[in-house]
Amino acid sequence: MGALIQLLDRPIAYNPAFAKLRAGSVKAGPVAAVFLSQMVYWHNRMGGVWMYKTQADIASETALTRDEQETARKRLIALGVLEDDLRGVPATMHYRIIVERLEALLLETTEPAKKTSRSKTRSGNFKNVGTPQTRLW
Repeated sequence: MGALIQLLDRPIAYNPAFAKLRAGSVKAGPVAAVFLSQMVYWHNRMGGVWMYKTQADIASETALTRDEQETARKRLIALGVLEDDLRGVPATMHYRIIVERLEALLLETTEPAKKTSRSKTRSGNFKNVGTPQTRLW
């Protein structure tokens, strides 16, 4: 049982609020949220500067495949919360989180939803008007 406990010793923190990020038609989704959660983890430990992560590093930390990483990276860049830069010889990918943009999008997702119109039914309960009636009283 000791080996199993050691395997489970490196969980990553996943922030579900990141999956709800949206700007226009671009939506983050859960894979981008896992990627961004890991980038925020390293951002906080690196003092907010550019950070270097290989695809292998990210795969070992998050279990995201290369294709998942590429999709997540493209979505986060399109949302304006992540920057990437290819540097050096051999070329290595560096990342930086745009904190102000991330905070603005997070605040947009946490704003209360617009009130939906409701009507009172015979039973006295409030029902959403948009919900179709499934059976007659």
